Amino acid sequence: MQLHDAMVHPNSGTGKARPMDFEAITDQFNHRVVQKWKEDALLVSKYKLKTIPLIKIAYDRAAEHAECARLVGPKLDKLLDLRSHLKSDTGFVFPDILPREEEQSVNVMPPPLLPPSLPPSLPPPAALTSTMVEQNVEPTIDDWNWDPGSKPSMKLINKRLQILDTVAWCVRCGKKSATRKSKDGQWDVLNDHFLLKKTGRFFPCPSCPDGEIAEKDQKTRSVEIVRKKKKLNKIITSRKRKRAGGKKK
Repeated sequence: MQLHDAMVHPNSGTGKARPMDFEAITDQFNHRVVQKWKEDALLVSKYKLKTIPLIKIAYDRAAEHAECARLVGPKLDKLLDLRSHLKSDTGFVFPDILPREEEQSVNVMPPPLLPPSLPPSLPPPAALTSTMVEQNVEPTIDDWNWDPGSKPSMKLINKRLQILDTVAWCVRCGKKSATRKSKDGQWDVLNDHFLLKKTGRFFPCPSCPDGEIAEKDQKTRSVEIVRKKKKLNKIITSRKRKRAGGKKK
């Protein structure tokens, strides 16, 4: 917050507030962290380097806290007393629960009839369809968990190989973290992830808005992508051999 106040209000709180430069404040914060490390080696486990998305999250939370403090103001004690009172039922007598009198219904409409092919215990066909769709959603070819199955077409295999070269998935949140137009093209960041390198690597985003990603998890994801590509290339090679053997016969 000291870095924030010095940037937004450089004249000790007087004058018009300046806009936030998150890239500059991130560099300043990380510089302060490194200074703390040099002063005391034990502080390495306490102070961590941060990325721009994490600084933005901290900034939003601090702004929300400041706004709440401004709105509550001197009524904070009353608000705490109210919360304490709402959590306790001391001194309150709950009334007895009386049974509801049975009402004699007149001209009650009969329930709608189900189709004869459906047993009475099952819901109508529309409800069945919506339930099945919600419970059995198959991954699409753009998803990380997509599986080629036993006999995928060559068109699907080639499309999946291209996707593995041009799409990156986050290990932490599972969302797409970056895309690029070609295998050697520049990555474009997605879903507020932090982009470390614009080219190269299958896993270009080491930081997620949900938190930091361990380096070993980054390496594991890169290895998994290589394995997926090898599996697809193995299918292509196997089919080429079968076609070559069929032509010789």
